[in-house]
Amino acid sequence: MNMNELQTARAKAVEAMSSLQVTRGETMDEAVLATMNSFKEEVRAIDKQIEAIDIMREVALDAGKPVEEKQADAKDELREAFGAYSRGKITGREYELRANTVGANGDVVPDDFLKELQETILEYGMLNSSARHLSTEDAGTLSIPVINDTTTSGVWTAESGAITKADFTTATKQMGAFKVATGIEVSTELIEDSFFDLESYIAGALGTRLGRAIEGAIVNGTGSGQPEGILVNTDTTSFPSAVAGVVDSTDLITAVFELQPSSRIGAKIYVSDDLMKDLTLEVDADGRPLLQQAAGATPADPVQMTLNGYPVIVNYELADVAVASESAFIGNMDNYMIRDVRNISVKRDEFSGMANDMVSFYATARLDGKVIAANDAFVKVVTAG
Repeated sequence: MNMNELQTARAKAVEAMSSLQVTRGETMDEAVLATMNSFKEEVRAIDKQIEAIDIMREVALDAGKPVEEKQADAKDELREAFGAYSRGKITGREYELRANTVGANGDVVPDDFLKELQETILEYGMLNSSARHLSTEDAGTLSIPVINDTTTSGVWTAESGAITKADFTTATKQMGAFKVATGIEVSTELIEDSFFDLESYIAGALGTRLGRAIEGAIVNGTGSGQPEGILVNTDTTSFPSAVAGVVDSTDLITAVFELQPSSRIGAKIYVSDDLMKDLTLEVDADGRPLLQQAAGATPADPVQMTLNGYPVIVNYELADVAVASESAFIGNMDNYMIRDVRNISVKRDEFSGMANDMVSFYATARLDGKVIAANDAFVKVVTAG
C-alpha cells in the first residue's frame, strides 16, 4: 500500500476501536478484547510501514546531497546537540527518554550523541559490527533453539511401503545480560573551553573503552559475568600448528578445512598483529608474497589482504605467536550472536566531583554474546610446543 492507503487503513482501524469502546464500554468479554487487541496490532503494523516509508523518503532526499555536505551536516548537528548538553545548556531539543537511563545524579543524553557513540564503538570493534545482533527489551533469560538433523536422511522404500520416521535432535542455548561500563571525568574549565573539541573527545574515549571491552569478550570472554568468547567456547575446534613455536600460512589454510564446507562460506581468518607481520613476510618459490591484496581494496583502504581467497584481518585481542598461544581463529561472524538488552546509556554527573569543580560522564551497555550455531562454527589455531 502507498502512504495514502496506509493512512486511510489506519484511520479505519482507529475508528473501529473507538466505536467498539463506545458500544461496549467497560463490559468487554474475551472475544471483544481479542478484537480490540487485533485492531491495536493492525495500527502498530501500519505505523511501522508508515515509518519505513518516511525513512525511505528521507534517504532518497538526502541521497542527492554531495557526500561532503552530508558529512558536514551530520557532524554539525551532533556537535551542536552534545555541545549544548555537555555544557549544561540544553535548548529547545527535548531529552529522549529511554528505559533504565536515568540515575540518581544523571540525565539522559540527547539521541544524536548516542549515534556518535555507537559509531565509535563499531569502528573500534570489528567483530562487534560483524556479529549477528538481536535486540530485546528486557534482560530475562533468552533460549535459542538449536536443531541437529545431520545424522538422518531419507530412506528408499517400496511402493505402499511404510515411511520411516526420525525425530529432530533439539537443544537450547541460553543468553542472559551482562553490564559493561566506563566513566570519564573532566574539569569545568575544559568544558568551558570552546576551542577544545570536547564532544569528539568524550564520545571517542567512552566509545573506545566500551568497544575494547566488548571486543575482548567476543574473543576471550569467560562467559561468567561477561559474554562467552569464541576461543573459550567448547564447540570451537582446536587445531595445533605443524611446527613448535611457529604458525604459518600452511597452518591457516589447513585449519580452514577443519570446518565443514558449509561453515567455510563467508569465513574469515582473524590473526594477531604479530602473526600478520610473519604472514606478510612469507613468499612463494618465486619470491611473491603469499598474502594478496583483496579485490575490494581501494586507494582509501588498501590494507585488505587475502590468503587463498579468504580475507585475513588483524584482531588485537589475539595473542602473539608463542608456545600454547592462540594467535588466530577462522570462521563466519554470523555464527556469533550478540544480544543487546537496551541502547547505550550515558549519564552526566555534576555533583560527585563538585568540590574539585569536575564533571563526570558515564557510559554503560547491557549485552550477552556467544557462538550460536548447530554446525561447527569456528576453529582456533594453537601454537604447538
